[in-house]
Amino acid sequence: MALADPAVAASFRIATPGNWFDIRLPQDEAAADQLAATLADSWPGEASSGELRKIVHGLVTAATALDVLCAYATLLNGHGRLLPASLVINAFPLRGMSLDYVADQLAGADGALAPRLSRRVDLPAGRVVRVERLREWGATATGRHPVSLVVQYVAEVPGDGQALVLTFSTPALGMTEQLRPLFHAIASTLRFDGPARAPRFEPADDRR
Repeated sequence: MALADPAVAASFRIATPGNWFDIRLPQDEAAADQLAATLADSWPGEASSGELRKIVHGLVTAATALDVLCAYATLLNGHGRLLPASLVINAFPLRGMSLDYVADQLAGADGALAPRLSRRVDLPAGRVVRVERLREWGATATGRHPVSLVVQYVAEVPGDGQALVLTFSTPALGMTEQLRPLFHAIASTLRFDGPARAPRFEPADDRR
């Protein structure tokens, strides 16, 4: 996967659960199929290879559209349907902007269905801005308008003048209450360079 800024990529660590996979962008159809096969092997029930392949291609397309540092994904069982959840991490220069301003820009992105929910939260890596919103994507070939839960954490890279953005996204809206604390637990493992500390998952009440 192409790195937007190798120095920034090397300056942080984050932990994900064992059933989340590091997305390394496939360079061809065979590589995309291999990633789908890896996901199928980890899925506890039966999984359609065609459905998994479609999910993989969708995630790869989304990651390619962003200048990402790294990305992770998993599969959720949404009432018998396979639904993806992803984490994409990217960074960009602050150029004097505050984290609140960056959060406002993110929350006002195209496709937002409702007013954003933004607040400051304290993580082990420092104070960050958390933004939650529902995003509607463009119409599919069948005329559907997919909607995703998007939760973003905006942190300042210490002494670097850049913002690090963690973007969690999933269409599994029926699992929102379970996923909010999971996303927060993953964000809580974020560590920037400094004294070595083992990332761990920490319980958090991530209610609005």
